[in-house]
Amino acid sequence: MIAMMATPLVGTVQASSYRSRRICTSYIAVVKPNLMGAIPFPGYPKYRPSEGNQKIVFNKCTEVMDGYKVNIGGELVPSSVIPGVYEIDGGTTYVMGTDFTYEGTWWSVTYIVTGYWYWSVKYTITFLTASGVDGALEMYAILWGQGPTGEGTMHGHGTGDLGGVVVKATLDGLVLDEDYGLAITHVGTVCGWPT
Repeated sequence: MIAMMATPLVGTVQASSYRSRRICTSYIAVVKPNLMGAIPFPGYPKYRPSEGNQKIVFNKCTEVMDGYKVNIGGELVPSSVIPGVYEIDGGTTYVMGTDFTYEGTWWSVTYIVTGYWYWSVKYTITFLTASGVDGALEMYAILWGQGPTGEGTMHGHGTGDLGGVVVKATLDGLVLDEDYGLAITHVGTVCGWPT
């Protein structure tokens, strides 16, 4: 899986409604969530069968990010600093706070005995004027695992200038980021990004 992370994902797809070709290129998101800073919705967390006898924990929170970057057209290359970790090379990188805002909500189920967890996250990346993009990415992620590691898939579509943009990615381990240190990556393709 790590070797696949270093391979750029480039190709074309056929847009069925207009029969026009859309260029696809790599999509890499560098994500630094702040789980301790997440804000629970009223009434959460919920415990089953009870708070004093926790077997399953349900949660719903407003997601808080310490950092988030979206790279279009780059590739992951082996880090020269830490073996087995990757860095982004090339492409265009958009940074949360400068180029876009982030808003997300996550739902989770955690099985206390096994440590298995399941998350779903709905989030919006809204681009700011400084980015040169007028639009947003509406994204949805499903994540699952046991202990601190997991798997996941993300998909989304664009609005505004990004109308017709489609994103598909997977949770692909760790990347060494110059601003965030070790961070999570979502790696996949984006089709129809404006040039």
